Amino acid sequence: MHILTLPGFVHAELKVLREMLSWPQLTVHIRKPELSPGELCEYLTQFTPTEREKLILHGDPEIARAFGVSKIHYGAYLRNKYAPGEPIDTSVRSTSTHSWAEFNRLNSPIEMAFIGPLFPSISKPGYKPHNNLESAVRSNFRVKAIALGGLTCRNVSLLARSSYDDYAFCGAIWQADSPIEQAQRCYEQALKIQNSGYMNFSNTD
Repeated sequence: MHILTLPGFVHAELKVLREMLSWPQLTVHIRKPELSPGELCEYLTQFTPTEREKLILHGDPEIARAFGVSKIHYGAYLRNKYAPGEPIDTSVRSTSTHSWAEFNRLNSPIEMAFIGPLFPSISKPGYKPHNNLESAVRSNFRVKAIALGGLTCRNVSLLARSSYDDYAFCGAIWQADSPIEQAQRCYEQALKIQNSGYMNFSNTD
């Protein structure tokens, strides 16, 4: 299971993140585009070296390496700046896609990619699901497909028999009255699907 932070901050965010990082099979994506480099460095110092091993930073590879974060996320814009065949920084392990055609073209060093939105976004009101995700076919199984967009503990079970390898949650958790309790519900639902054998739910460490 994957958790994305919001660009802004919520009450007791670091405390919630640090508790979730103690759970097995969970990866946290740090997405703070509004922070300056200095502020991002200060934010990362709040995590222990062990906790940073389970983080994926959406941002500067140099800052990530300086703080022991070995995995970087590049959005489609940064990924597409590279010419076909041009090597991407090997620390870039995660990216974002919005169709199976885009996903199917991904190669090393990318290990996982968000694909969505699957449901109306909770954190981005008005961001609607892509209908082509239901009809298109996945042919790339080298890269893990991470379902993203409007996922909750209630609707994620609808994806149990689908082509996705894992799930990512954002708005459903951070906009809840108790983010940690909501994260626990999502986590338990993900484990339930894993134990049912419907899909290959595994950690990306």
